[in-house]
Formats: sequence, C-alpha cells, structure tokens
Amino acid sequence: MTGGRNRRLGAKDCSGLATLLLAAVAAGALACGGSATPPATDIVDSGGSDVALLDIVFRDSPPDLASDRDPGTEVALPVDSTDPDLDGGTVPDDTGAVADGTGEDADIGEPCVLPAAFQCPCAGNADCQSGFCVATAEGKVCTQHCVENCPSGWVCAEVASSPDVTFECIPTHPFICHPCQSSSECKGPFSGEGALCVSYGDRVGRFCGGACTKDTECPERYECKDATVLEGGTSRQCVLRAGAECACTATSAGKATVCSVTSGDGTCKGLRTCSAVGLSACSAATPVPETCNGLDDNCNGLTDEDCDHDGVAQEIDNCPLVANPLQEDLDGDGIGDACDADIDGDGVGNASDCDPRDRTVCPGCPEVCDGKDNDCDGATDEGLCDDGNACTT
Repeated sequence: MTGGRNRRLGAKDCSGLATLLLAAVAAGALACGGSATPPATDIVDSGGSDVALLDIVFRDSPPDLASDRDPGTEVALPVDSTDPDLDGGTVPDDTGAVADGTGEDADIGEPCVLPAAFQCPCAGNADCQSGFCVATAEGKVCTQHCVENCPSGWVCAEVASSPDVTFECIPTHPFICHPCQSSSECKGPFSGEGALCVSYGDRVGRFCGGACTKDTECPERYECKDATVLEGGTSRQCVLRAGAECACTATSAGKATVCSVTSGDGTCKGLRTCSAVGLSACSAATPVPETCNGLDDNCNGLTDEDCDHDGVAQEIDNCPLVANPLQEDLDGDGIGDACDADIDGDGVGNASDCDPRDRTVCPGCPEVCDGKDNDCDGATDEGLCDDGNACTT
C-alpha cells in the first residue's frame, strides 16, 4: 500500500501469524474460484530464530479492506504516533509537527502560518498561537507563554492579570535604535526600563539604547558602553558598534530625532525622520552670515538681527539697512542720519537742501544776519547786517 507503515513483529511470538494469514488469503481466493496464490507480500527474515523480526510491507491492502473500497483508493491505517515499535520512531501528529516517540514536538521550527508561532510576523493578537502580538525593534511578532525563562533577548513578564495572570516573553530592548526625542520613547509597557535616548553625534541624531552592564546583554551589532544621553551625562547603554547604522522598521515609522549642522556662523537644527523609504537626511540648513532676507540665516533665533553688520542689533538700530555704528540722529526723529531723507528736519529733502545738516538753511528759509546763505540763493546775509554803524559788523 502506498505510504504504508512497517510493523515489526517478534518471529518467535508471532511466527504463526504469517502462516494463518497466507492460509486465509488462499481460502478466500479458492472460494471465489480464483488462484490460491496469496497477495504480493514481502516477508524478510531478519535472521536468528530466537530474536528474528519480520518486516512485513503490504504492496496492496489486505482483502478485508480492499473489499469495501474501489480499486486504486488508498486507505489510511490508524497509527499511534507514540507506539515505540514503529520503525523509525517518528510520524507526523495531527498538528503537522513531528513527534519523537515521547509525545513532544521535535525542535524543527514551525512555519509562519496563522495562527503563527513564536517570533513570526503578526498584525494583531488574533494572528498568534499565544494570543499576543508584541512590538519589537524590528517589527511586530508573535510571542509565547512563559513561566520564568525566555530565549536570549527576551524577558518573561506579566502582561495581564485579569481574568487570569498571564506571562509572556517580551523583547528585552523593545525600541533599541529607534529615533527618539526623549528617553520616555525608549521604554516599553513591560520591558525596556533603564533604556535612554542616546546621542550618536549632532549630525546623526539620537536613538534609543538599552540598559546593560556587559556586551552579552546587548543584541548583535551592539556593545555595552558609557554613552552620552539626552538628559545630560553618561549611562551604560547598548549602542551600535562602529560602522553600523540604525535602520527604520515597521515599528519606528514616523519617529524622528533632532539633528544639527554647525559652521563658523552658528548651528542650525533639523530632524531626521523614519519613513517607508528609510531614515531621512538631516533637514537642518547650513548656517551662513545673516543677510536681510526675512530669514534666520545663522540660526541664532533672530531674523535679520543685523542686516547692515554695523554691530547694532536690528531691533534697536535706527538705520537697520544702512551701517551707522554711532547711531547719529541730528534731528532726533528716531531715523539715523545715515538713512534719513531729511537729516536736519527742516522739511526740505537732503537732495534739495544746500546744507542738509543745518535746519536754518534751506530753500525758502528766511535770510538772517548770521553769515549763512539761509535761503540758498547764493548770497549771504544780503545787507541785513549793515546798520550804518562802522563799528558793527
């Protein structure tokens, strides 16, 4: 029979079985008017009359089975997966796993089919054999029940207390290498205590670490070392080894870290964000000297703070677009002389005023005896100082 199982029988105890079987087959054949030749059967004597085993392999089903089925239809014989007499000792059980004769599953791994086994990808609790889908640094996977111990990189934690207390294997470092802007983003609901937001340098940004005391407590590609953390100072954390980079995953999508770019003119801050295409470059601009363009070019928090570069802050400069470091303001009108269209405040623009720095001199100003051409007509005093007294001037 195709797919038949070998049954090993003690020859001394069961030697008559073969003879009885063959006789029964012959009788059945004669009764039907056929030949007395028995069905094709291989009987192999393993040797030794006292300890011999008979390996019986049916090429076709015995007559009592064949009589109830159509020719060519295979009949599956029931097999006890824990029978120690089975040749080879292993048969598939009804779950698709392989039993090893003890009733326990052999350690051959399980395919990721729903409901999925430990560490298989999942979208929700219903996808998992354990009933729990958990977030890891790489993405969501099914977890497994535990009592005390879990595989390396996992910790046994209480995840529910009602209606029953439930312990599951939870990732030791649930958000390691995720972009972060605070250390609170690095801790999971059941694990990750002590994980902090670690700085990898201003341009690279900050990413979650994991509390540790030695390298063996960290995942591959990581080492345990004193790291600069967001809150200030250092802490022993699992950090990437030199040359490795944090990659975006399904559980880090949308998370961001602050980064910065520095030059001789200042430091500009930006963000690096995880998306479906990976971790973005730092969005910060490169600081440049301030120009009057409505932008904070040097990223010092002030916009156009000294457009004329005269050393006077833009908000108090009386000529913000024209350099006037001394802030002269002859007429006191709040507009510096360097940019005042009427420096002396006499009502006549500088371009038309024959002396724009003297408010008594302008076209239309009254002429007086002061030695000036007050009315800008080219004549000075115009006889106003001649009183007929030779002793006066």
